[in-house]
Amino acid sequence: MALLEEAGFRVGECRRDSFTMRYLDGGALFGDFFIQLAFAGPWRDVVAAGRQEEVFSRLEENLDRYAARAGELALEIPFVCIDARRR
Repeated sequence: MALLEEAGFRVGECRRDSFTMRYLDGGALFGDFFIQLAFAGPWRDVVAAGRQEEVFSRLEENLDRYAARAGELALEIPFVCIDARRR
């Protein structure tokens, strides 16, 4: 909040919440448009370019096995809504 106030905003209400995204398996997770848009790039950036295909293929296989046991893959996505107005 301090950063918003330092930038000239008056902070009102701040709400924290989360939602769950559920997937059948790793292929469904990695194929989701929102996952591609918001998460896949940074996830790939932490893996050396020459190993990305191998690493993500193995990760998808592991996620598939987990989903088969658990019945789904569930990602809890936290978010915050801040009501702030410029002073």
